[in-house]
Amino acid sequence: MPLLRPGQTIYTTHGRSTMCCFVYQHGRKDVFILMCGHAIEPIKVDVYDDENFSVAIAQCIGRVDTMESKDRTGLDCAIAKVLAPEMLKEANFQIEGERGKALSGWNLPQPTMNSHGNVCFSGSSARQMNGKIQIGQITEIKDNIFKVSSQEGYEKFQCYQGDSGATVYTASGELLGMHIRSKSHSETIPCEEGVIHAIEPIFSHFQVQLATWENKAEWMPDVSDKVDPFNFDFREDEFDELMNNINNTEIKAPLTEPENKD
Repeated sequence: MPLLRPGQTIYTTHGRSTMCCFVYQHGRKDVFILMCGHAIEPIKVDVYDDENFSVAIAQCIGRVDTMESKDRTGLDCAIAKVLAPEMLKEANFQIEGERGKALSGWNLPQPTMNSHGNVCFSGSSARQMNGKIQIGQITEIKDNIFKVSSQEGYEKFQCYQGDSGATVYTASGELLGMHIRSKSHSETIPCEEGVIHAIEPIFSHFQVQLATWENKAEWMPDVSDKVDPFNFDFREDEFDELMNNINNTEIKAPLTEPENKD
């Protein structure tokens, strides 16, 4: 499994975006990527870790994009099933650019003005342009949407095209929300304000919880249940069909030995 983790660049045929976090559904031995909905096309649903679309690492199973509503406060999110979850390691859960810090999901705080101090922004484009995680502050809250912009005493907050899906979290690693849009439509020209959707309504919509390395017993499948964990394109239904064909095929031995032409 490539080093897929929160804040990492991911690709679809619609373009590049940023992975938010891993999530799981209670009682189901699977793990999913949480990402922005507008990065996924309704038909082409595979997610890749490289721009050449070499190997699919996840497949979208749920998507909602209601950001075109009049007030633009709807959900814009998707979850994609990781195709080889048994290959995930502890490093996959560490936030890209944060030197070993992982998200903590035991308490998902509702964002409030100035209650969290500085907030961190894991946009992959912003990190590639500036070489570090962006620091900002919550400047406005309306329903489930809040905005993040520059914090006094810090460098200007910047976000770019390709940052959609970025994790927004506190300095201690508490997950607050997911970046859904900005006024920037460029990977080189920044916007100094990000629009964030609070994480709790997104989790509630998909009925998921934050997947961490510490709670892997809840979502990590038994490797013995998988036929080939290294084949990302493998589908269990394809294997069942193959086995049925084999079981229903009559194998006949040759009637005569082949001639020796020597």
